[in-house]
Amino acid sequence: MSGNTLEIIETVKFLKGEEMAQDLKQVVLALGANMIKLAGLGEDIEKNKQNMLAQIKNGAGYQKFLQMVKQQGGNIQYIEHLEKFERAKYIESVVSKKAGIIQELPADTIAKYVCALGAGRIKKEDEIDRQVGIVLHKKVGDMVNIGENIMTIYSNHPIKQPTDLVMIGDIK
Repeated sequence: MSGNTLEIIETVKFLKGEEMAQDLKQVVLALGANMIKLAGLGEDIEKNKQNMLAQIKNGAGYQKFLQMVKQQGGNIQYIEHLEKFERAKYIESVVSKKAGIIQELPADTIAKYVCALGAGRIKKEDEIDRQVGIVLHKKVGDMVNIGENIMTIYSNHPIKQPTDLVMIGDIK
């Protein structure tokens, strides 16, 4: 997921113990385990990963997140009730026009598109639209059929079908 609200929802679901994509889960665990080591709180990376998973499973990770949001003046009602987040006005699926295997997901193209939706800044004074973003449903190497959803776009402006993202590189 890419975009403020979408990323928060994904984070909260993971902290509540809902399943996360395996590749993303491995990155989160690797980064977290190394941060724990750098903080001097655990030298064994694999043990740090297991401790992180235990904290998620017993709910302590979620509770700590609630505490951090509250201490920073955030409204934890949004974290406790994800449906309270405002959603983008336009939600559209991008479907495959042919069957095959996704060969490429150009991160730079996707990042530029998400930024153009309003999820990022070009200049520091640019406003961020917290409701917009993209959810990728497929990854490099995934099989895709004609008409299958590759991604979902969330926008507050009418969506023009992004031709540079529809095929996301080659599908062979």
